[in-house]
Amino acid sequence: MTDSNTPCIQTRGLSLKTAGGPVYQDAELAIERGQLAALFGSEGCGKTSLMLTLAGRMRFTGGEARVFGFDLRKQHAKVRAISNITLIERANDVTVNSRLSDILAAELQVVGKSGRKAKVAEYLQHWQLEGLAGARFCDLDSFDRKRFDIALAYAGDPELLMVDDIQAGLTQHQSIRLMKSLKGLAHSKGTTILVGLNEYEVARYADAVAVCSQGAADQRCAVLRDHGPSFDCPLCGTANGVQLDAALCCCDEGEEARA
Repeated sequence: MTDSNTPCIQTRGLSLKTAGGPVYQDAELAIERGQLAALFGSEGCGKTSLMLTLAGRMRFTGGEARVFGFDLRKQHAKVRAISNITLIERANDVTVNSRLSDILAAELQVVGKSGRKAKVAEYLQHWQLEGLAGARFCDLDSFDRKRFDIALAYAGDPELLMVDDIQAGLTQHQSIRLMKSLKGLAHSKGTTILVGLNEYEVARYADAVAVCSQGAADQRCAVLRDHGPSFDCPLCGTANGVQLDAALCCCDEGEEARA
């Protein structure tokens, strides 16, 4: 496991190439324990595959990565055991016609916890979902479905939680509300959370942002020029955690931010 002074996720040149070409390449990440980190990139840039890799669910072809002290190439099964994924299509096998209380009871039992009615009610109340206990999953709106998906994924108390495409079906305001909720979870529980995003106005609410495509870098620069930085930065005024190279830096002084 990592100590308090070492990033819990650290990659160098992490890449995945297939016969059809690169899926993602040269990913350089350094994410601290208990952070909410955003993988910010255009559609199709490989964010989902990168998240699956970091959660131990997908192999990579180049570079290296350590996740919570484990060598991801050799110990992916150990990484898989301490992580969970949600909001990826078909990743969570729930019966859409089932009621939330029944889905949650089954999940709690799978992770070795009590699925009794009182425990289910307590868990739903903790996640502010008690009013939806009798609702069917298929009847939830997009915002409540995503909230329940996250609560379900957290039932086993993972140390690492991947949340992909949280903006799908949501307004920008709803997406920001979800980001703030995830940030509070990360800080209060010490859980490291990675989210996949394609809109910088939402990504800037994370503790750290990794820009995964040129299109995303262009969008970030445009937002910063129009609205200013969301957090103070002595180098270029970008959101906390954004890593820039000389070609992408957009500060007035032209200084470079270096990792």
